[in-house]
Amino acid sequence: MCGTAKQISCTQDRGKERAARRRRPNVLQQEPQPNEHVFTMAFDVAGRVLAGISGDKGKVLRISSGTEVIFEDEKVRYIFAIVLDKQNNIYIGTGPNGSSGA
Repeated sequence: MCGTAKQISCTQDRGKERAARRRRPNVLQQEPQPNEHVFTMAFDVAGRVLAGISGDKGKVLRISSGTEVIFEDEKVRYIFAIVLDKQNNIYIGTGPNGSSGA
């Protein structure tokens, strides 16, 4: 199955499908870790992506031309929600104990 989505296109090459990113460099500068999953995403006021990573250790990444870890806690396994207020303060909903902060 081939199609086009926002900023990503899919082309067929010798019977194999491959995803090709258009006009944007690969902004994920770190190797993916086992058992890490994106549970939530948001945009800050500057239009940068905030990604809530859940896994062995919960963290929030800020992604623009590079990747910056802006929150990380070994007691947190899940980042369920990311919300910003009008002053660009970041609030996160975490688990498994239901704390929040940033």
